[in-house]
Amino acid sequence: MGKLDTDRLVAEIAQGHHDLGAVFEAMQTCIKNGPASLRWRLDVESLGVDTPDPVGPVDEGELTLHECAVIERVTKRRWDQIKPIMSAEMALAVIETVLHTRGGLDRPEAASAAEALSQTKVLDAYSEFEVRPSDPT
Repeated sequence: MGKLDTDRLVAEIAQGHHDLGAVFEAMQTCIKNGPASLRWRLDVESLGVDTPDPVGPVDEGELTLHECAVIERVTKRRWDQIKPIMSAEMALAVIETVLHTRGGLDRPEAASAAEALSQTKVLDAYSEFEVRPSDPT
């Protein structure tokens, strides 16, 4: 990211290219509600993998400690660094773990099913949502 060109920014504001009202409103909301963070959600059903046990959507905050520990071992990342949208290795570890722990597939079946998924199918199955400190999730 380059250095902010303040002269250009001031000129653009003067020309009406930026809605400062929206900027200030967003700042007030952030100050009032606290900073938001993004969490991921995996729609397991949309992956199209047949599992003995039905698996609904899995939100980042719903992983069990066991699931987090397994994903940490595989990816060598801490649980707060699990971002499957950003890494194929993490996406594979999350999907494999969820198919095993929640879907009832044995480890080799879960690994095989996860490895066979296309990048597009996996990316389509993930979404992100905003969470603020005051939200219960």
